[in-house]
Amino acid sequence: MKKLLLSLVFILSFPANSYADSGVRDSLERMFELTDMQAMIDSSHAQINQMFSQMAKEQNISDEQKVIFEKHRKKLQRMLVESLSWDKIKEPIIEAYSQVYTKAEIDELIVFYESPLGQKMIKKMPELMQVSMQVMQETSMSLIPQMQALQEEFQRELREQEEI
Repeated sequence: MKKLLLSLVFILSFPANSYADSGVRDSLERMFELTDMQAMIDSSHAQINQMFSQMAKEQNISDEQKVIFEKHRKKLQRMLVESLSWDKIKEPIIEAYSQVYTKAEIDELIVFYESPLGQKMIKKMPELMQVSMQVMQETSMSLIPQMQALQEEFQRELREQEEI
């Protein structure tokens, strides 16, 4: 999920040069329709929201803090919906795909996504994303103590440098 968000931010940072000719654009539109890209984006928003809520549970925040947390969770959700909606990112995604894939390759992907295995993959993708997100969250949580120790070491070295 983090990779998806980073990829989206990266893609959005490119200038809007039009690499997609009409044939490529039409094929990409068909592929995005088959893969239900808009639903995948919406699902990623929900998963990020769920991850944010899970972090609150793991932090054992007080009832007073929960009010503040909930306010910020809602702000994050609005920000995701407004900034990373399919309508906003569709054109940069089309540009990115058209730079990476040829029309022939996109057409082959369409054939795959229309196949029974391709359809199964599409249907299983939300489940796979959720499981992957959980793995990433658990892995990230295990790194927090190491990241905190590194931050403390960094701060200590900065203080020592200032004393010189």
